[in-house]
Parts: sequence; C-alpha cells; structure tokens
Amino acid sequence: NNNNNNNAETNTDVQTLMGMGFPQNRAEKALSKTGYRGVQLAMDWIFAHQDDLDIDEPFEAPKGYTLGSSTNGNTNTNVSTTNSSEDNNNNDSNDEPTDKPLTAEEKEHRRQMLLKKLSERAAERKKKEEEEERKREIARRKQGQNISSAKFEYEQTQMKLLVEERKRKKREDKARKEKIREQIRKDREKKQAEEESLKKSSSTPSAPFTASTSSEQKPKIATPSSQAAETRIQIRAPGQPPFKFTISSDDSLSVLFALIESKGIESGTYTLLRTMPKRTFTIADEDLTLKSAGLVPSASLHLKPIA
Repeated sequence: NNNNNNNAETNTDVQTLMGMGFPQNRAEKALSKTGYRGVQLAMDWIFAHQDDLDIDEPFEAPKGYTLGSSTNGNTNTNVSTTNSSEDNNNNDSNDEPTDKPLTAEEKEHRRQMLLKKLSERAAERKKKEEEEERKREIARRKQGQNISSAKFEYEQTQMKLLVEERKRKKREDKARKEKIREQIRKDREKKQAEEESLKKSSSTPSAPFTASTSSEQKPKIATPSSQAAETRIQIRAPGQPPFKFTISSDDSLSVLFALIESKGIESGTYTLLRTMPKRTFTIADEDLTLKSAGLVPSASLHLKPIA
C-alpha cells in the first residue's frame, strides 16, 4: 500500500527532524510546506522561516491531505525503479523509497550542521541588533547635540538682548542727566541775567522827586510766599551734613535730583520725604515743578534710601 509507505516515510522524516532538535510542530509544518520532498528541503525551510511570527502556531494539514500526500492530492511515493527489466514491467509492486532512513552518524552530522547554522543565525541576529543599537545611539547623541546647540543659541540670544537692554537704559539715563544739566545751566544763566539786569537798574540815577510822581506812586503789594521766584531746599541725608540748595520755583524736581546726584548719591536709590504735610517724592515725580509740588518758598526734606 503506497499510502501506508508514504505515511511511514513522513513519520520517519518527522522523527529525523525532531532528532535534530526541531519541535514536532515545526517539523510537520516544514514537511507540508515543502511537499514532503525530504528532510533537507524541510530543514532549509525551517532555517528560512524561523523568524516568522506564526512559525510555532499549531499545524493543521489542509483538508483532504494526509501526511505523505502531495499538494495536488495524489500520493507522493518518492520512489525510483530498479535497473532490472522486471521492475520496468511491474512498477507498482517493486517501488522503493529514495529517502533511506538516516544512520546515527548522518543524524549526528546533520545535527551538528543544524547547531552551526543556528549559531551563525544567532550571531548574525546579534550583530544586526548591535548595529541597530549603534545607529540608535548615534541618533540619540545627535539629537542631544541639537538640543544642546539650540539651548546654547537661545542663551546667547537672551544674553545679547540683556546686554542691549542695559545699553539702552544707560543711554536713556545719560540723556536724562544731560537734559537735567542743560536745564540747570539755563536756569543759572537766566538767574545771572536777572541779577545783572537788577544791578543795572539799581545803578541808574533816579528821576527828580516831584509831587506828581509822589502822588502817582502805588502802594507796594506783598508777594504771596507760593509765588516766590526762588525756593530754599534743605536735604537731610543719613550720616551726612544737610544739603542746602536755592533753586528757581519753576524748576522741576529733576533739577533737585541732579543736584543731589552731584553730591554723590545716585538717582533712583532713594525717596524724598516731606513731613508737613506728609508726602513722598520719587524719581517718577521728576517732571513736577517745585511750585506744583508745594516746595515753595522753602522746604525741608528727608532722604530715605530704598532698601
């Protein structure tokens, strides 16, 4: 019976593959996939598909197939005829399997080949994994370098902006101080011109006294203190003698701040406190005139450093 012979041969092939270390499920699947054409083809198929995700899924032979059958449903006898004329006349009765059972030495040889191939495949897989890991490490390092570079560029940009901001503030402070100095200079020139004019008018001979002139003189009206042309300011600073300044009533507080700065006290580091009535002046009030600030005709202020 050819089917019985083929099934026996297939079972032998399964046992051979299992003896070489392959699981029964893989052995049966490999033989089926290669059309039951021998151990060598089945072993090659296992090597080619050992990384398949479904390699160890339970094997089920297609419907209508039995172990030892070919893909078209006909039995695969894998036989060859003998050289005698009698075998040519009666093939059905004298077929012999071409795949003879392996000897112990052949099985051991194939097992060693299998172990060698498995070792080579494992080495290739390990080398591939190491190469992939090396590439990932290079990518991580490159990403880290890009992040560090971006961080460095951001810090440099922030530093430049900070430097530019400081330069801008210095320019503004310089312009403001220059403006105050210019205002002080103009006020002094104005005051000097008024004094010279007063001297000239006092040195001019007076007109002869006449009754009509005397009768036409108007009574002198006292000038209110809030309308005084000048004001006297006294500044009391901690640890220093009082500062005394005489300034035009129409000058702004910026002039007073500039005079205090001329004494070595930097603007913006202190406030000016008036006790009666109580009020505090800061650099933000520099545009106020002394008159509008209520510091005419005189005032005493306490300099209080900003903590």
